[in-house]
Formats: sequence, C-alpha cells, structure tokens
Amino acid sequence: MNNIGVRETEVVVAGAGQAGLAAAFHLRRAGYEPDRDFVVLDHAPRPGGAWPFRWPTLTYGKVHGMHALPGMELTGADPDRPSSKVIGAYFGTYERTFGLRVHRPVDVRTVRDGADGPLLLETSEGTYATRALVNATGTWDRPFWPRFPGQEVFTRRPGPPPHVQPHHRNRRLPAGRRTRRRRDQNRRRRHPLRHRLPPHPGPPGPAPTERAPAAGTVTSAHLRGGGGQDA
Repeated sequence: MNNIGVRETEVVVAGAGQAGLAAAFHLRRAGYEPDRDFVVLDHAPRPGGAWPFRWPTLTYGKVHGMHALPGMELTGADPDRPSSKVIGAYFGTYERTFGLRVHRPVDVRTVRDGADGPLLLETSEGTYATRALVNATGTWDRPFWPRFPGQEVFTRRPGPPPHVQPHHRNRRLPAGRRTRRRRDQNRRRRHPLRHRLPPHPGPPGPAPTERAPAAGTVTSAHLRGGGGQDA
C-alpha cells in the first residue's frame, strides 16, 4: 500500500466463480503470490460462484455437466445432494487447497484509468491500483437489458408466471389420443369453415325406421288407392 491509501498489485481478479478461480490458479502456478502480486475479489458471500443460487431441487445427479477446475477433480459427490451444496463445497475446498485467499464479500464499483498508467478499481474495501484486470464477474447479478421505447410502462398479461403453466397443459395424453387430437387440429386449420357450420341434413328420403319398397312390390297404398301392378 502506498502513502495515499491505494493498494498496489500486479493483477486483480474480479469474481471467484469458475473463470475467476481458474485464472487465480494459473497466476499462482506462474509464480504470483496472492495478496502480494494478485488479489481475488468476490461479490458473493460464500464460495461457489453462481451455483449456490440454484434451485435446491436441482441435485448434482441432474446437472447436465460441470467442468472441473484446473488441478483438482470433483469426485465422490452424492448425486442426491443439491448441486448448490456440492459445487459450493467443491469451490471452497479448491480455494483452501491452493491458498487463493479470496476477499469476500467485496463489490467492485468502478474501474478507471489512473493518472500514471495503472488501472484504479474503487471497491467496497478500498482502492486498488493494478496493471491488469481479469473480469470474471459473470452475468448473473446485472444482465444487460436492451433499451426500447415503452419499457417503463410495460406489464405482462395477467395470469400465472411464465414458468408456472396450468395443469392441463402439462398433462400428457396417451399416444392414440395425441394423434387424434393433432389430426383434428390440422383438419380444422385446413378447412376452418367446414368445422364451424352445422352438418348438412342431406337429401330427403324415407324415415329411418321405414324401408323403401323393392321394385314391383304391391303396397297398402296401392290397395287403398285402387292401384295395382300393371298386367
């Protein structure tokens, strides 16, 4: 630290997630000493990067994949334990094993050019002057929201949140019923009017309970009218 209270170091690593810890590992491997030649600053209150903020129902056995940190594999983890606990503990063990001395919780507020060359970082624990900055903060806390007109008054349509769907939408029908429903929906799209009009009654004819007489048959109507078959 110099006489004006600015801490001087060669490299500042902002963020102690997977990228930040990997950068700190390679700095240590290259001969840099933590808290002397480089410093790791992390906004989170505990190790794990973004993993401790995952849903507790996401167990380690359900994670699609997680790249191991350089120099130490993650082995023997309980697949039924929440991934936030498993990977958080793994990151904490990694920091202690390699002596990375992560400073937390520390907020990096501004980065600006110094008057005599080095970068100046204003943080919640003071000002750092550094020759290089590794930005490993990730995108979890402050994602970029593009600007568009009207976003101040925009509200979503009423109803359940997007991630909560009504029960009937999640119900999975048997294969045969799914096929029939899909076929009916496609048919309505091709012929929309046909499915909106009532069915046509069809041509006039005998009542459903009567049968038309066969050709050459003498009926009671012929007898009452005096008619009969031609000789």
